[in-house]
Order: sequence, then C-alpha cells, then structure tokens
Amino acid sequence: MAHWNETATGLAVIAVVAVTARVTLAADLPQEALPKAPPPQASTSSQAVPPAPPGVDWAKELPGNPEGERKVPRVTVEDLIRMLASDKPPVLIDAREHRAFEAGHIPGSIEMGLRLFPSKWRSVPAGSRVVAYCTCPEEHTAARVAYILNMRGYEASALKGGLEAWRAAGREVVTAPAFPTSN
Repeated sequence: MAHWNETATGLAVIAVVAVTARVTLAADLPQEALPKAPPPQASTSSQAVPPAPPGVDWAKELPGNPEGERKVPRVTVEDLIRMLASDKPPVLIDAREHRAFEAGHIPGSIEMGLRLFPSKWRSVPAGSRVVAYCTCPEEHTAARVAYILNMRGYEASALKGGLEAWRAAGREVVTAPAFPTSN
C-alpha cells in the first residue's frame, strides 16, 4: 500500500488548483487578448502531392462515366505479361480499396482505390502506360480509373477479368502490404 506524505499531497492539490485556475482565467479573457495561431504555411515538401487541376470536381468525376469506361481498352493477362517483360513496363494500379489490396495484389502494384485516387493519381509519371485492375464484373472500377487517367493524357487500360483472371492464370499474388498509402 502506498503512503503519501503530507507534502506530496499538498503539491498535488496545488498543481490541480493551478491548472484549473489557468484554464478558468484563459476562458474569462476577451478573445482579442488570447494569442493568435499563426496562419497555415504552404507545404514546401517536394513529396507533397499537388492538388487536382483547376476545374476538376472529384465528386462528379469519380462516380464514373459509363460510356467512357466502356471505351477503355482491355488487356488480357497474356498481354500484361508481355508488357511487364518489355523495356517500358506499365504502371500497375490496384483500383480496389485498402483491405482488398492487403488481402492480395499483383506484385509491384500501386494501391490506388477510389478513396485514394484524388490524392495519388499524380504520383504516376506523366505519359506512362498504365494497367488498372480490380475484381469488379466487367472491370468497372479499373475502367473508371483508366478512363480518368486517359482523360489526363495517360495511356491507360483495364485488365480483362481483373485479379481473378491473373490468379486463374497461375500468376503470383502477394498478400503483404507493398507500398505505403501516404507520402
């Protein structure tokens, strides 16, 4: 059993009274007497992801454009294997959300589900060939990501059959998290 001496107890009471008095005094001061927070500073980090281009409304763009998405080229697993073995392999984008990505993805894929897309799409080098994949019927989410990238000058396509086609072809799927989701 711990024994408190009178001095330690007295100091604890004084500390509580002092903290309470300080909070009460600050609350009673007029707003102009309180210190002002400094204005937010622009990030100087070269790692910062730039904002979306002027005029882009992600709330309108991310719901998709079914007509445009249908026009997105599809590549087969065999096409993707050839592309990956080429001198200029494509950037692979896993268009699924975080938990699905962690559960299994194509090695070297970048996690870029629709929630992350607005903040991460510019991390893909300009002019890159891109293959997006998902597990949706008819590659809906991958086609949405590819369509938006195509509208920004990328050469993007969707993997026909998505991750399931990749698995069915006996290709490697990794389950450990690959890349961080933020810079």
